[in-house]
Amino acid sequence: MRERERVLRRLDQGLARARRRTRDMALLLVSMNGELTHDLERELEGQLRREDDLLPLGPDRFAAVAEDLRHVSDVLRISRRLRQKSDQHGLELRIGITHSATFYSDALAMLEAAESTLASLGSDELERLANPQLHAEAAGRIELEAELGLAMERNQLQVYYQPIVELSQGRVCGFEALVRWPHPSRGILLPAEFLKVADESGLMTRLDLMVMRQALARLRIWSDTRPVRLSVNLCPEHFTDPERTDALMTVLQESGAPLGHVRLDVREEAVTDQTRQSSLKRLHDVDIGFHLDNFGMGTSSFLCLRSFPFECLKVDRSLIFEMESEESCELIASVLKVAATMKMRTIAEGVTTHAQLEELRALGCREAQGYLFAPPLDEEGATRILAEDPRW
Repeated sequence: MRERERVLRRLDQGLARARRRTRDMALLLVSMNGELTHDLERELEGQLRREDDLLPLGPDRFAAVAEDLRHVSDVLRISRRLRQKSDQHGLELRIGITHSATFYSDALAMLEAAESTLASLGSDELERLANPQLHAEAAGRIELEAELGLAMERNQLQVYYQPIVELSQGRVCGFEALVRWPHPSRGILLPAEFLKVADESGLMTRLDLMVMRQALARLRIWSDTRPVRLSVNLCPEHFTDPERTDALMTVLQESGAPLGHVRLDVREEAVTDQTRQSSLKRLHDVDIGFHLDNFGMGTSSFLCLRSFPFECLKVDRSLIFEMESEESCELIASVLKVAATMKMRTIAEGVTTHAQLEELRALGCREAQGYLFAPPLDEEGATRILAEDPRW
């Protein structure tokens, strides 16, 4: 009884923290076909994260409380690590799981739901979340992560290129590299459908480097016939660790592409500390240029302009979408004025209508991209639009 009360107290504490942080927590209630020895308990604790706890409930039962979960799939990963470790000792774990996203009112309700789930496991089931919808979501996320990792190993992701148009002449002056995933059963997946998965599973920096290699190879080919700029989006993690910056530098320098035509699109969090700024300056020293992405949407965008010598501001598409409103139009005009004062180029993202194009020209915007000109194109389509050299 004391052990059960201990679990309830731990759940109460975890639920209170989860509500304050607006992050989820979970309870894993575990039964095993053997004894939970002290040595095995220590090994199983090693499969948990620093913020998690293992609480014995008897000779063959224990609970694991997991906090600060980013996604419901996190708890299934913990469950499977516990089962893999127990398998090494010839033991089988059966696990009933409750997750706070199902809005348990208190610790007792959460524990009783986990007990009920564990008791109702079928003979062929080893784990299950109490909420079937959450279980399906978690299993689907883990499957998608595995598929993404395999697609990256096989180099199956593709880079598409959206034209950037210089507005005074109406000609293509560059491209933004954008990744697409030709999924074997779900068709072409857009970044919104898998980049968060890549980020939360630790694949994001690898994915960025893969995109960079493909894009640089294409830039090298284009530079033989028509010089254009090429911008690539990078997550901030490339600049927080010198080794990751080294890896990025290696990809750039071994590509054979003209680095003076490469632009890295970074968000304001990339310049929020000295380490990241030092990494950016290393890249700047080898002639790489930088775009400050999604300008106007962050909390300190204007302060960022004084932190690093950005070459260009990218005006966020949400501002362009609302250009018809006087407030948005005035904000865009202010951004363009700041850029002109600091001798920076500007790229308006998400241009879809001729009215937006003409208003941006009148306001003095230098460049733009969006479906008015072209959607993101595969290598063949991007090469063709360069050869045709259309005007807008």
